Amino acid sequence: MIKDSSDQKSSSSHQIMYKMKSLLIHLFTFLSPFLILASDLEMLIQSYEREKARVLAPVEQKYEQALEELKLKYTKAGQLDEAVAVAAILNERKGLRSGDWLRKAKTTWKWHSGGQLDILPNGESAHSKWKARGTWKRLDETSIQIINDREQMFTVVFNEDQNSADVTAKNGWKTQLTLIE
Repeated sequence: MIKDSSDQKSSSSHQIMYKMKSLLIHLFTFLSPFLILASDLEMLIQSYEREKARVLAPVEQKYEQALEELKLKYTKAGQLDEAVAVAAILNERKGLRSGDWLRKAKTTWKWHSGGQLDILPNGESAHSKWKARGTWKRLDETSIQIINDREQMFTVVFNEDQNSADVTAKNGWKTQLTLIE
């Protein structure tokens, strides 16, 4: 019995599909441990950053308190150059610079997809919908990285007006912030 050309093409395409499926299964089987490891590594790094911020917070607070006391001492003694130098160190530690966007001890932002976000000078962040505080760190002069209580990572890029920002989650989700206070 002679097969016509359409049967041969159909059989050939089934063989190609079978080989492609087989290749994809092998490829996924080979790559899946690496994907899991990357996720595990990311979670470990985020966990480390959160724990580091938690453990260092009391030390940071004591150091900043000592700097405040030194600034006050220099100011009372009339040593204004020294007081300004200490104030500059305090401002740098808090992520504040002359003309910088983060002038307050705490800033509160409207999170346009719902709720509000507080950015605290001690490296913590709090959202009205989070169960616990997250952390933040400065990336450069115009952006910070926030890790929330579920270890989700967000990049916040502040606009030139310093009263608004664009937020992008690691998974590509986006929203905006507007300064409330």
